[in-house]
Amino acid sequence: MYIREFSPNLTTKIRPALFEHSRIVLYLALNTLSSFLVSENVGIPTF
Repeated sequence: MYIREFSPNLTTKIRPALFEHSRIVLYLALNTLSSFLVSENVGIPTF
């Protein structure tokens, strides 16, 4: 009920910020992947 009430407002807010959000997610994914690869090369898995 709460989501349906604000869903039009959310879509208008999400569409301009979708690129920025995907850019942040991509950065976090690359950062996590690189840190995982570095920890694998060292031999100590740090999460």
